[in-house]
Amino acid sequence: MNILQTTISPYKNEKTCLTCNNKFFTPRERKFCSCSCYWKSLKGKPSKRKNGIYKNCIKCNKQFYVQKLVNKIGKGNYCSKKCFYLSKRKRKTTHCKVCNQSIVIRPSQEKEGKGQYCSPFCSVIGKIGKYKKNKCHFWKGGVTPINMLIRKSREYKLWRKTVFERDNYTCVWCNYKGGNLNADHIKPFSLYPKLRFLIDNGRTLCSPCHRTTETFGSKMRKYHLTKANKKTTIKYHLVLQV
Repeated sequence: MNILQTTISPYKNEKTCLTCNNKFFTPRERKFCSCSCYWKSLKGKPSKRKNGIYKNCIKCNKQFYVQKLVNKIGKGNYCSKKCFYLSKRKRKTTHCKVCNQSIVIRPSQEKEGKGQYCSPFCSVIGKIGKYKKNKCHFWKGGVTPINMLIRKSREYKLWRKTVFERDNYTCVWCNYKGGNLNADHIKPFSLYPKLRFLIDNGRTLCSPCHRTTETFGSKMRKYHLTKANKKTTIKYHLVLQV
C-alpha cells in the first residue's frame, strides 16, 4: 500500500466560502477562504465600534464621521488636514489692475505692495512708464546719449527686423545666410537723421562685410573729411564759374 494514501491530511474539513462560494479545506471552524473575502462581507454592515456622529466640515461643507470622544473635547471640525490648514490661512481676494481678474494674496504681500497683478504679462503692461526717468531709483539725470536711446528703442528694433526679413536673413554682398548679421545704413545714421527708420536706407550685411564699409567705426572720420572736402571743391568751382 502507498504511504501517501495512508496519511490523513490535517485539512480534512471541506467548507464553502460565504462570499465567493469557493470550496476550501480547514481544520478550524472558518466561514471565509481568505481575509479579503472576510472584509468584503463586512461592507455595508453597521460597525459595532462606531459610536460617534456625522458632521459637516466648516471649510468645504463635506460630511464626515467623528468619534464620540473627539466631539466631546470640541475637536473634529474639519474633514482633513488640508481643510484645517486652509482655514488657518488669512488670505484676501483682490482684482488685477490690468485685466480685473480675481486673485488671492497674503497679508504680507499686501503690506509690501505686491500681488497687484495676476500674471507676469499683466505686471509688464501695468509697469510701463511707472519707473521712467526720474521715477526710477537708477536715474542719473539723462547720462545715456541720444544715439544709444534711439538704437535701443522699439522703432529701431522693428526697422532692423524688417530689413532682415526683406533680405531673407542673407548678406547682400557675399550671399551668406544666417550667423552674425548686421543691419547697415546705406546713408550714415549720424549724418541723415530723417532716414534712420527708412527701410530702403537699410541693407543686411554679415560682420566681415560690414567692416569693409566706408562708415564702419573709425572710418567715419575719413568719410566726414571727404564729404567736407567735396563741399569745398564744389563751392570753389562755382566761384570760378562766376
